[in-house]
Amino acid sequence: MARQTSPSTQTPNSCPRILVVYGPEDALRREAMGQLQNAATEAHGAVDIIRFEGATCGLAEILDELRSFGLLQQFKIVVVDDADRFVTAHRAALERYAQKPVDHGTLVLRCNRWHKSNLDKLIQKVGQIIKCESLKRPAIKTRLQKIASERYNRRLDANGSDLMIDLLGTDLGRLDTELAKLALLVDDDQRIEIDLIRQTAGRACNDQAWVVGETLLDAIASGPASAGRAIEKIHELVKVARQADILVAYFLADTVRNLNLGLMMKRQGLSDRQVASRLKLWGPRQFKFSRALAKLSDASAANLLNRAISYDARAKRGMGRSITNNECFCAALDDVIFGSRQRISRPWMGSANKSSP
Repeated sequence: MARQTSPSTQTPNSCPRILVVYGPEDALRREAMGQLQNAATEAHGAVDIIRFEGATCGLAEILDELRSFGLLQQFKIVVVDDADRFVTAHRAALERYAQKPVDHGTLVLRCNRWHKSNLDKLIQKVGQIIKCESLKRPAIKTRLQKIASERYNRRLDANGSDLMIDLLGTDLGRLDTELAKLALLVDDDQRIEIDLIRQTAGRACNDQAWVVGETLLDAIASGPASAGRAIEKIHELVKVARQADILVAYFLADTVRNLNLGLMMKRQGLSDRQVASRLKLWGPRQFKFSRALAKLSDASAANLLNRAISYDARAKRGMGRSITNNECFCAALDDVIFGSRQRISRPWMGSANKSSP
């Protein structure tokens, strides 16, 4: 669970006036927000949630939102995402607000890091500061078993939770998602068996997904005339590794989506390392991703995403086989990335190698 900066471990109380949620573990931050929303809803009925971006919002609009009354909801939660700079810039004003916060709303500051100051003491008088740090393996095991029991009414023993961590790693978001899938396959109050975990939550899917993504990243980073090698690799994955061609299409689209997200983060001033960290890429994967990202413009990345979505739609409408659509997508790489970067593809109108202005 989310951990307070003091030694005691707590979750958001019913109606804290200020809640700080910080740390690297996104799943715990989302969980803390969910607990706050549930508690506020139980205490006040309907709750209005308003979100602001910390990098762009001003102090006045946050305070005005907190102090104004909703038309329908009695209670509001005002969330400032990525609030690190916001807190630094307005610390004195936040200290004044913490001394006399409104009683019909909660201010939530979602930060990556939190530096102790006089603001801490003031916040703890009217709210909470929750650190969402990465959990060690024993804590993750306990968490999985508790979620299985309390959220899904299923039984997951220590061996089962151990196997999930072995297969999937320690990313809480991914473990939560896989546990939800497993719960759907088991009746109420039944045990999630080891064999079922091996069948549905194996590491192979993730490894194969990376192989597909790596193929695309290498093709983008290699420069012109790389489409042929990408097509050969896609065929190898489908015929030799027996990877379903529809999954290959999904993994290609997911890689392109991440590239677009990476470019968006770069425009916001994040470094290559920060981008890779946000996308859970480390080591050789980070290097390959950064190399490919450097080759793309915003227009070419958007064009690739448009093509990936279009070919997926074609396959779902029965317009060609997935493997053929994957080949067409790869064949267009040279034209999209190393040709004119302003053209938007319309693959449903003809050959995938043609694009219209």
